[in-house]
Amino acid sequence: MKKRLITALFACLCITVAQAQHAGRFLDLQLGGGLHSLQYHNLNGQNHFGAGGQFNVAYRYMFHPNWGFSAGFELNYSHAQLQLDGTHTYYDAEKGQDYAYTFENFVEHNNFLDFNVPVEMVFQTAINEQWSFLCGLGVKLAFYEYNNFAAKGILDDGTNRDEQFTASAQFGSELPTIGCDALIDLGFHYAFNERIAIYTGLYASYGLTNHLLEHDRPIIGGDYPYGGVTGSNACPYANSVTAGIKIGFTYSFPNRDSLEEEPGEAELADPHTVAY
Repeated sequence: MKKRLITALFACLCITVAQAQHAGRFLDLQLGGGLHSLQYHNLNGQNHFGAGGQFNVAYRYMFHPNWGFSAGFELNYSHAQLQLDGTHTYYDAEKGQDYAYTFENFVEHNNFLDFNVPVEMVFQTAINEQWSFLCGLGVKLAFYEYNNFAAKGILDDGTNRDEQFTASAQFGSELPTIGCDALIDLGFHYAFNERIAIYTGLYASYGLTNHLLEHDRPIIGGDYPYGGVTGSNACPYANSVTAGIKIGFTYSFPNRDSLEEEPGEAELADPHTVAY
């Protein structure tokens, strides 16, 4: 008797879970924020991660109750803070002259705006009738659109010591045109009804390609004014890094089968109705 009761309860649970997750088509709108920055390599200074955010719109197709894929568009904002230390040297071959610049309490802020196309393989499983767990793993193509910098600190060129040095610039073409990041999403859906659900979760991504272009010009020296880290050879390589929290909502498109009228339904409802 107990075995039958346990079997019946387990069967009911399986039916409930099966109803909570299903194959279909979904529209996901999500807003996220957290650590959004760049990891600079071989920089003569210190790299401090900054905060940023993103907005995602994605189409998700679940070809199986547990498996599917998604693709969409993402607007991403990142910020990095650099503290430049020590002396930077530059040799001007045309003039045959050496230049040396010493940075003290010198901080540069970098801001980046990217347009991304994420593509993910998605796994989902139901927890109960309303809650489900999702995991997405994939890559995103990153189109680097815009960046700027603002720098401030003490700059000493050996002759003059400027204790209130400032510099800033806006770039539109100082970054690669396209890059690639690996990404992961972990989150939960709470279904209000058959069509609407809310989402909350975590996300992270890491750049697989260089976020910077190669430059021959120094960060400063000779006829070159201060050009910032992204516009000079001060740093050869940098990866984009993000990690944060997402919230959003999901709309479930009606099944095509559910939109089809049952045979004879129109005639039964009103025999005088004319079908167009």
